[in-house]
Amino acid sequence: MATQPQLRWPWAGATDRVRRRLAGALGGTSRARTIVLLGAVLALSSADLATIGAVAAELKRSLRITNTDVGLLAAVASLVGALATIPIGMLTDRVNRTRLLAGSIALWSVAMIAAGASTSFSMLLLSRLALGAVVGTAGPTLASLTGDFFAPAERARVYGWILSGELIGSGVGLVGSGFAAAALSWRFAFWLLALPGIALAWLTWRRLPEPQRGRYAGEQEELAPEAQRAVRARHVEPDPDLVLREDPVRMPPGRALRYVLRIRTNVVLIAASVLGYFFFSGLRIFSVVFVRDHFGLSQAQATIVLGLTGLGALVGVLAGGRIADRLVAHGHVTGRLLVAAGGFLMAAALLLPGILSPTLIVSLPIFMLAPRRSRRRTRRSTQPGSTSCTRGCGVAPSRCGRC
Repeated sequence: MATQPQLRWPWAGATDRVRRRLAGALGGTSRARTIVLLGAVLALSSADLATIGAVAAELKRSLRITNTDVGLLAAVASLVGALATIPIGMLTDRVNRTRLLAGSIALWSVAMIAAGASTSFSMLLLSRLALGAVVGTAGPTLASLTGDFFAPAERARVYGWILSGELIGSGVGLVGSGFAAAALSWRFAFWLLALPGIALAWLTWRRLPEPQRGRYAGEQEELAPEAQRAVRARHVEPDPDLVLREDPVRMPPGRALRYVLRIRTNVVLIAASVLGYFFFSGLRIFSVVFVRDHFGLSQAQATIVLGLTGLGALVGVLAGGRIADRLVAHGHVTGRLLVAAGGFLMAAALLLPGILSPTLIVSLPIFMLAPRRSRRRTRRSTQPGSTSCTRGCGVAPSRCGRC
């Protein structure tokens, strides 16, 4: 009896090719699955914030709220996440991290369903409180897992792949939610995000193993030869007063916080992160509202326009790393900080004429040129287990103190 041919979807071949290429680029199927799952967690958090901006006009009209209320919806989740980061970070050191992450994603999905079912601003605001769970859990948990999944020598490259999930999530949240709001309702924008959240919670629970803690303890990240030469030329030496000589897990919270703030590199990074999130969060939330009102576009048109600006963000992320590495290779120890600072300044300088321009033809290229590379360069310098400070001197922040 002849065997019946197996039916395959038309796109199955293309999907298989993409999966094989992705696995090859990331070092194997198991590694690719881990990187994709960790990146998807950041994508969810970023997509949520982009969704608020994409449906802001519909929220204002349906719930009769103001721009201040829309900003509050985003601020509440971020504030809860910020307050929860320290205790969750301490919890991350003591419990199964993948289970903690899966649980927070499941809670996030339930909160998204509740957000879509909200009948008042107060109900929607309460649902945003629970959404802060994934915001507060993602940072310390992802950093800890990445440090134990991947060796120090490859951690920077791997963490770059994981952080790309944030950019992808912003684009998907903006475009997908914008079209869902235009075609159906703002409620479906939240509900559509809950579906991948539920799937990601299940995959994290079942397919992401808990790695051995301290698996790569004692291994040091090898610096590029050009960076080592630049460090020696600047005569950068560790600060003996800031060398950590005890297990940070056993440090009381108060002393651990004081130690972190004693290191100038950490203070600079905290300040830069606060200002960076203030700037970019405002763009994500109110960009759709501004483009619609300023240029007289529909919801779908505004979503497409802002999706095009994401190309500029992608180019900025890719170019920023190359520029910074080139500066370090030519002996500029502060190359990474210069690129980050320059990215922020150029973004602000290009944004102002784009906002003031009365025509979209002029504004769109300006918005695309506004670099988005600064955040990635700053965050890459502090990847989990990084042994170099933000000046690229090659000394760990806990061992330098002079940068």
